[in-house]
Amino acid sequence: MNVIDVILIFAVYIIGTLLSLIITGLLVDRLVIRKVMANKDVQDLIKLFRDGKEQLKKILENQKHG
Repeated sequence: MNVIDVILIFAVYIIGTLLSLIITGLLVDRLVIRKVMANKDVQDLIKLFRDGKEQLKKILENQKHG
């Protein structure tokens, strides 16, 4: 084995790892995240967090001015 072979083997490992990460990410996005985000309970939780964030902002503004 010479230096070129070692570099090529290393490149194959790097390219294979990157391809598997990309494919896994796309599958998770298509199959998991979109279905979870479409769930009504999850949408209610997101709305609750946004409303809570707005209320906290109002409370902090009132404390600064009051």
